[in-house]
Amino acid sequence: MTIRNNSVAAFKLPDRSPFTQIECKLHASAKRLKLLAGSSGIRLIIPPRCPKHVIQTFLLSQEAWLNEQVQRLNALRRQDSHSQDSHSQNSTMRFPEVIELYGGMEQITCVGLGPGTNRLTWDADKRLLHVPTDNFQHYLQRWLIHQAKQVLTPRLQRLAHDGGFEYQVLTIRLTRSRWGSCSTQGNIMLSAALLLLAPELQDYVMWHELCHLRHPNHSAHFWNEVSRYCPDWQQRRTALKTVILPTWVYQ
Repeated sequence: MTIRNNSVAAFKLPDRSPFTQIECKLHASAKRLKLLAGSSGIRLIIPPRCPKHVIQTFLLSQEAWLNEQVQRLNALRRQDSHSQDSHSQNSTMRFPEVIELYGGMEQITCVGLGPGTNRLTWDADKRLLHVPTDNFQHYLQRWLIHQAKQVLTPRLQRLAHDGGFEYQVLTIRLTRSRWGSCSTQGNIMLSAALLLLAPELQDYVMWHELCHLRHPNHSAHFWNEVSRYCPDWQQRRTALKTVILPTWVYQ
C-alpha cells in the first residue's frame, strides 16, 4: 500500500506507549519520514509515494525516541498547567506548549517563565523557547518576526534571482489582513505569519508579490506570469484560504 493523498491514516503504537495512534500527514515537499511530538499526540510527516511497510519499520525504529518525548511532554504539561493557574487566571488565551512552523513540519517547544521575567530566550539547537507568561503573545510575536526575517529574506532573494525580478526593499510585519503586498515603488511586504505555513504556500505568496513588480494588478497577464513560476498556484491559493492561525499571532 502506498499513501498518495492527504487523508489521515493511523498506525498502532506498542501497547505500553501512552499515545495509541500517530496522525500521518502527507507533505508534497517532504524528502524523508519525520516524527513530531505535540501536546495532542504524535504526528508523522510522510513524503509522497512512501510504502506502508517502510513507515511501519521507521516507527518501530523510533520507539525509544517516542517514549522520551512522552515523558518530556508530560513534564511540560504539568509545568504549563501550574503556570496557567498561577499567572494567567485573567487571560482567555492559552499559553502554547508548541509552535508549529512550516505547516507542522517543524515544532518549537515553549516553556513558560513566571512573574518578574521580561526576556524571551531561544535555544535554536534544542528548538526550545523560554517565554514570559505575562503578555506572552507580545514576546512570541516579536520572536516570530525576527525568525521570519532570517528565513524569508534569503528565500525571497533566491526566488527573485531565479525569476529575474528586482525589488527595492523587503519589510517583514505581522499583518492582520494580508500575507504580503507589493507597492508601485517596488517595495515588498511579507507577513511574519508565513513562517507558520507550509513551504509551498510561502513560495506561492512570494511569487505572487514578485509578479506584481511586472503587473501591478490581478489581470489575466498577472496570473499568466504567476503560472510561469508556480504552475499549481490555484491549488495553493485555495489552500491558503483554509489556513487557521493560532490566536496569539494577532492578539
